[in-house]
Amino acid sequence: MIALRESTSNKLNALIILLIT
Repeated sequence: MIALRESTSNKLNALIILLIT
Protein backbone atom coordinates (compact mmCIF):
# COMPACT_ATOMS: atom_id res chain seq x y z
CA MET A 1 0.00 0.00 0.00
CA ILE A 2 2.77 2.42 0.91
CA ALA A 3 4.63 1.62 -2.32
CA LEU A 4 1.50 2.28 -4.37
CA ARG A 5 0.95 5.62 -2.71
CA GLU A 6 4.58 6.54 -3.23
CA SER A 7 4.32 5.67 -6.93
CA THR A 8 1.24 7.85 -7.28
CA SER A 9 3.01 10.69 -5.51
CA ASN A 10 5.92 10.37 -7.92
CA LYS A 11 3.56 10.59 -10.91
CA LEU A 12 1.84 13.65 -9.45
CA ASN A 13 5.19 15.32 -8.78
CA ALA A 14 6.29 14.61 -12.36
CA LEU A 15 3.08 16.16 -13.71
CA ILE A 16 3.50 19.24 -11.53
CA ILE A 17 7.11 19.64 -12.67
CA LEU A 18 6.04 19.37 -16.30
CA LEU A 19 3.31 21.95 -15.77
CA ILE A 20 5.65 24.38 -14.00
CA THR A 21 8.31 23.93 -16.65
